Amino acid sequence: MPKGIQDPLKYRFLALVGQGFEDVELTPYTSLAGWTLLLPNLPQIQVVISGFHEIIRSRHGLRVLRDLDLEAAAQQEWDAVIIPGGWPDEGYEELYQEPVLSIIRRTHAQGGVIASSCTGIFAVGEAGLLKGRRATTFVSPNGSCSLCAKNAERLADYGALVCPEPFIVDERILSDIGPAIGLRGALALLEVFIGRAGVASLREELLLDRASHDGKGLGEID
Repeated sequence: MPKGIQDPLKYRFLALVGQGFEDVELTPYTSLAGWTLLLPNLPQIQVVISGFHEIIRSRHGLRVLRDLDLEAAAQQEWDAVIIPGGWPDEGYEELYQEPVLSIIRRTHAQGGVIASSCTGIFAVGEAGLLKGRRATTFVSPNGSCSLCAKNAERLADYGALVCPEPFIVDERILSDIGPAIGLRGALALLEVFIGRAGVASLREELLLDRASHDGKGLGEID
């Protein structure tokens, strides 16, 4: 993996965010990285957001400000690239063009990690990095989402070996099926850089392993 740009204990991730992105596929990465800045003795991780717009609107109303435009982002080196998925009818497919694709190609060629969620893997396919590699994406389980009905076929068209598993890692390319698994993908990416012990510290601090049930159902809340 490339070394952190500013400090050997500081890694820089670039989040390539398209209009109409899925909220919960971005926030696990930004939140976990933020916690590395709070906890002592952890390598620090900075997530920088870039995209085609100064204000990037999610599918569900969240709005984020980009930190860096794509031209500037293309001039820098990144330890990892994060690509949350999104909705094509909201303008998300703007990510499937240059300079986004060149950033993905260069980062991977330099030893960086590419972490995608849901339809974010299609940008990796457009960049030509999926031929012969295992990958996964979101497919509507009951066909209710017509926009997602042919996601598996599209992934196969890029030459990927489409896998049913919710989370796949193949040659520094991470893919997951979407919202339900986003936190797992974010933790897996961080483990590459801060190690299992570092991720264990995060899990403990965030109470991720604490039992969530106390015997009451939702209808029994006092």
